[in-house]
Amino acid sequence: MTYSKDITLTHPLSLRYECAIEKLDDLLIREGLRRGLFTPNEVVLDLDRVETERAKKSHCRKENTVDFCMGICTIKEEERKNYSSMGTSTKKETKEITPQILLVEAKLKVVKTRNIEESELKGKLNHSKDLLGSEPPLSKEKVFLFKDRYVGEARRYISQMFSNSPNIKVLTTEEFKERYF
Repeated sequence: MTYSKDITLTHPLSLRYECAIEKLDDLLIREGLRRGLFTPNEVVLDLDRVETERAKKSHCRKENTVDFCMGICTIKEEERKNYSSMGTSTKKETKEITPQILLVEAKLKVVKTRNIEESELKGKLNHSKDLLGSEPPLSKEKVFLFKDRYVGEARRYISQMFSNSPNIKVLTTEEFKERYF
């Protein structure tokens, strides 16, 4: 699966809360990343901002969400043959298939992973799922980002928290970029 700007921007929440569309680097730097890794073209939906705006409009309590979500998809390349009086030519076309939304929580300021509460993380995931709805479907994978020096400990701790689910990915920002971009 790879990042899709189109899926990100066409999600109903992106269309409703355009103010919550943010450059991925800007969001991650605010969350504790030291230097940018992503291009200005790589944007995500800031779910904390969506929730703030939603709570303001509906005069209700703000609930916790994961930091952001983004569209991902499988890319399929197809070759098409074009026949003309000049001969045959082949053209490659790429198609985005199986669009999904990936939930991501950035824990880049965390120093002690043991201070992360299971109920807080699971609450963030559940409310984020409620906000996003089911179209496009949510990815089974959930991503937690940590700084390099804490990622090993975080993998052990969070894996235990989620019963060693293969769908829980604890990554550094570099691994996240490599995996999804």
